This record gives sequence, structure tokens and C-alpha cells, in this order.
Amino acid sequence: MADSQLVSLEAFLLAHPSIKYTAPSSSEFSAVCKVWNMARPDTPLAVVHPQSAEDVSVLVQFAKANGLKFTIRVGGHNMEGRAIVDGTLVIDLRALTGVRIAEDRQSATVEGGILQGELGTKLWAEGLATPTGSIPGVGYVGWAMYGGYGPFSSHWGLGVDQILGATIVNHDGEIIEADKKLLKGIRGAGGVFGVIVDLTIKVYPLRNVSGHKYHFGESIGAESHLVSGWCNPV
Repeated sequence: MADSQLVSLEAFLLAHPSIKYTAPSSSEFSAVCKVWNMARPDTPLAVVHPQSAEDVSVLVQFAKANGLKFTIRVGGHNMEGRAIVDGTLVIDLRALTGVRIAEDRQSATVEGGILQGELGTKLWAEGLATPTGSIPGVGYVGWAMYGGYGPFSSHWGLGVDQILGATIVNHDGEIIEADKKLLKGIRGAGGVFGVIVDLTIKVYPLRNVSGHKYHFGESIGAESHLVSGWCNPV
């Protein structure tokens, strides 16, 4: 069964050369499948790397037409390791990292595969920021949709509070803009409604950042001491 599915997938990919592909026979397969929680060493059918929302759309259509189960992978930090499942097709979104800043510089549209560290770096270069978590390798979109707590939350709110709009690929493989009702569901229920290919979020001017850490330690005959402080945008 797996062999015939792989043959069908490879034939499909020949007709869609923009979609990159990591086969099980590739020397890079293990590295591509590595996620934060490796307690469940599942082996997927293959890993595909769409380069656009249109690529995601045709992949979902192909999977549905062929009865092929698939998972979505970005940072791979799901606590149960559910981005990698035995026998499924992994749609790895990590090539989708674009950031488009609005003319008024109050919002930005970020693609669904961007990691928090990548987003922070790109916004920083523009003198902007938005709430993110503290682990750069976590996927931003998943973090934001399911709440999104981080160092800037007390200043600008949670990640979910920043979401203004979304583009998704639905179960039929259609690319749609989320309406008000769907957007309400995405803010909290996230990817259950489809593959999120981009989010439009609030961004803020960033002038200065003071960064500190608190360290408490003990030495023989000495009192515990405070080394430094916390993190706050100015």
C-alpha cells in the first residue's frame, strides 16, 4: 500500500516541480523528520515542501483524492510529536517564511511556515516587533493561534490578540480568506479548520529593548545574589 502511494505521489510531484520532496531513501530524511519530542519514532510516507499557498492547495487536493492522510509540520514542537505520524504525508511549511508589512506599518502578513526567531529578526530589521514566545525554533502561527504567551505579553497582549486576518487552505484544497466567524474560531482552535498559509497580525514600533535575566545562586559563606533583571520593550 505504501509503495503504491509513494509511486502516485512521485508521479504527482513530477507534474508540480515547484514542490520540493524528501523521499524516505534520502540521506536527509531523518534530519527533516526530526521533531522536539522523539519519544514516538514514527516514520512518515514522505515529506513535501510547498513553496507557496498554491502548492499547499494542490497537495491537499491530491491527498484527499487519493485517501492519503497527512500532517502539517512547522517548528515540530508539538508536545506529543504529532507532526510526524507513521505512514502519513508530511507537508512541511518551513519554506513559507515571507513577511509583508502594511504601508501604515501597523500590521504585517506573515506566511504559515515562519519560526518565531525568523519573524522577530525580520521585524527587527524594520524597527518593528510583535509578541512572540521565548524559543526561536517554535512555529509562530501555531504558537499564536493557540494562545501565545511570551516576554512581551504583558506589554502588547497574547499572540492570539494580534491576529487580524488569515488565509487558509480548507478541506477541499480551496484557498480562502477567513471571514469574521472563521477568524473567531482560528483564534484558539487554530488549524482544525484547515492549513493556515498566512496570518495578518498587529505589529508595533520598537525603539529600545532592555533585556535582563534573574540569576539566583549560593556560594559557601555568601548570601544569594541578584545578577540582573527582565525584558521589556520601550
